[in-house]
Amino acid sequence: MKKSKKDDDGYYAVSAFIAVALTIAIHYFFISNINLHPTIHVTIGILIFFLLSATISSFLAKVWNKF
Repeated sequence: MKKSKKDDDGYYAVSAFIAVALTIAIHYFFISNINLHPTIHVTIGILIFFLLSATISSFLAKVWNKF
């Protein structure tokens, strides 16, 4: 079995943490005052989280292994 590098995929946890924090901040400052059904608020929050986590994860994947 091939031995992998130390902590190859540690950026997933970092990107998830950053994405959660940014999603909460974006929702609080920009979306929370809009009068929408709660299901729509949840859907928007999930979409924002997925977009942010994909963007941040792809960026961190390039940068993570350089250091």
